[in-house]
Amino acid sequence: MMPSAGPPPVNFILTSIILTFVSGISLALVYYYLRDILPKDAKRRALFFADLLIALSFIFFTLPAYLLFNLPLALLVSWFISSFVILCTASFTFVKIIR
Repeated sequence: MMPSAGPPPVNFILTSIILTFVSGISLALVYYYLRDILPKDAKRRALFFADLLIALSFIFFTLPAYLLFNLPLALLVSWFISSFVILCTASFTFVKIIR
């Protein structure tokens, strides 16, 4: 995946930062459009949105990755847990910032 041994090149880091920023903006837009449907209590709203994102992540990433690629199950579990923490943190942040 990398052109040579050693640290990743600068264009990889820049591409990663840009794609992460775009992903965050898209999740914020999804929350913005769904906020009227979500519960009114801030904690329940964040948990509901996090549950929605985690379920979609499991259905559209974890299951296909398990079926399509020869990845160790422990790696997929690790990725799922880390994405669970990130999505929960992001949903609580969206609830606090976007009113």
